[in-house]
Amino acid sequence: MRPDGFALFNAYEVEGAPGLVVTFVTKLSRKDDERLRTGKTNVDINRAARLDAIILADAGYVDKIWDDAKLRGKAYKPIQWEPPGQAGLAFR
Repeated sequence: MRPDGFALFNAYEVEGAPGLVVTFVTKLSRKDDERLRTGKTNVDINRAARLDAIILADAGYVDKIWDDAKLRGKAYKPIQWEPPGQAGLAFR
């Protein structure tokens, strides 16, 4: 645990971009982390965690630094990521 709270890392391969991994780092505040650990109050991690960072990395590098620490859920699939130019056009 960090002094300012608990960080969660969720990484995904990007569909159509071989070798690219995007990682979303979210944080629980120290207060919510303590409430979660003690079980005194129900904490919904999905609502309490706040986006702290977005990391783009080479898949080979991520494999090297995380090694066996990587977990893949049964429903895992690469995410679709639209370049900013295309995403902006979708709203016009």
